[in-house]
Amino acid sequence: MVSVSPWSVKGVEPEAREAAKIAARRSAMTVGQWLSQTIRAAAAQQLADTAQPLVETAPSPPPPQPAPEQADQGDNSLASQESYPVEALRAVEAGHNAPPPVSMDEAIRENIPRLNNPIEDSESKSRAAIASPVDQVEQLSERIEQVREQSPLLTAPVERAVSRLSERLEKIEAARRTEAANRRWSLFSNND
Repeated sequence: MVSVSPWSVKGVEPEAREAAKIAARRSAMTVGQWLSQTIRAAAAQQLADTAQPLVETAPSPPPPQPAPEQADQGDNSLASQESYPVEALRAVEAGHNAPPPVSMDEAIRENIPRLNNPIEDSESKSRAAIASPVDQVEQLSERIEQVREQSPLLTAPVERAVSRLSERLEKIEAARRTEAANRRWSLFSNND
């Protein structure tokens, strides 16, 4: 039974992934535990060898040990199925024998630009994506301010017209009230 587990390390060939899974299974560890152990061992070896020129890029991983259930079963078919990925991993390791940097400081200095480039690219893309909406908001803000400044100038003629209409209406209503009062007075005077 082969379980499919997610793999999030980019740039690792499928054969190397499979070899790591198999080695982890043989060591009765998860892939993450096995990788952590292997990386720690490689880093410790590199730190120990910083004074000496390095011949290999990383030490060989610890020898695989059969998982408890495999040791009890004595199943050799698994070993034959696993030989191809292990050989592929060894071939990949053999192809990468370039000497590493002399010290950790040098390795860090060499990798900083390589690591910074994607970050800077991402930041510039983010700035470009944000710039357009920011510009649009600024333009809308300016237009709103212009309308606020022009509002009294635009509404002044309407306000004057409403005021004149209001005065006329009051005069007309006052005249009607006076006329109505006069009619009542004349009716009252005529009835006496």
